[in-house]
Amino acid sequence: MQYSLPIYPPFITGRLHHSLPQSIMSKNDSYTAWFYNNYIQISCNRGKYGSSELNFFRYFMWEHRYPFFHIEQLTRDTINLLNINFINLIKETITNGKYFYLNIDEFYLPLQHHQQFHIVRDVLIFGFNDDENIFKVLGFDKNGKFGVNDIPYHVLYEAYMKTEVVDGWENYVYIVKENKFDYQFNFELIFELFDDYLYSKNTSKKFNMIENDKNLIFGIHCIESLKEDVIQNDFSFVPIHIIWEHKKIMVNRIKYISSLVPELDLHKFATEYEELEKYSSLIRMLCIKKYYNNSLIINDKIVDLLNSIITKEKTILSRFLEKMKSSNIQERYESILNL
Repeated sequence: MQYSLPIYPPFITGRLHHSLPQSIMSKNDSYTAWFYNNYIQISCNRGKYGSSELNFFRYFMWEHRYPFFHIEQLTRDTINLLNINFINLIKETITNGKYFYLNIDEFYLPLQHHQQFHIVRDVLIFGFNDDENIFKVLGFDKNGKFGVNDIPYHVLYEAYMKTEVVDGWENYVYIVKENKFDYQFNFELIFELFDDYLYSKNTSKKFNMIENDKNLIFGIHCIESLKEDVIQNDFSFVPIHIIWEHKKIMVNRIKYISSLVPELDLHKFATEYEELEKYSSLIRMLCIKKYYNNSLIINDKIVDLLNSIITKEKTILSRFLEKMKSSNIQERYESILNL
């Protein structure tokens, strides 16, 4: 027997805890509205080399309840207590129309970091083939390309068993089923999160009733942090990639907003943001070239480009926010919906 659930191209691929859930829900009719209302704020750790953790703020499977999912959360201990055959559990989950999402040490899997070093990463299993005894797994392959990987049953099971639980989140297993959800784009949320990003406000304060995280910095200050780490010659590719994805999303987000209220002529801001996307894409390409030719000197060029992004983004986003707020855009949009 073989069976697979549908998966779709995600909007972003920089970190698996973003791309894997999006690969399930990106065909939902309301997904685009939800996506462009989210993935605005970025964060990273405070202090030296803090930019290594630069990321879109939140959106972890273990703490963020996506509106397009019904999620059943299990622990490894519970699975052991139930005395269930793990391979059969995955297969039966999939044949019941549910995805199997967990965290496994990639050292033991034929994926990007196989036999290189120990790193626990998100894994999404969406299909299986009994004739070949393989699971269909979504993630980065050995060449770092995001896509479908075939992993033998016994290899995945052994990797699951060998994965160490250190920080707690590695202990969880998620059974995910799609949920029909009607999401309406919210301009007030756009104002709030754009303002947080532009002025580097601590967005985590919105969650103070359950946590009090003071170790993060936010928004444009994250790009400043990345710049300082580049100056110290201690930076990595993933934060660079996240900055590029952020600018690419901002271009498409503004185009989407412009399509909702075309009479406001907002598309010109998307054109201006495309320049920032080009800058961030150039930084990304410089890092790729550096990977293949370590003698290249790129740090000064990256710093100059990051300075340009910071300066121009502050100007563009300030004007864009002012334009939207002065146009009563939420009322305009609601009146269009009620026609």
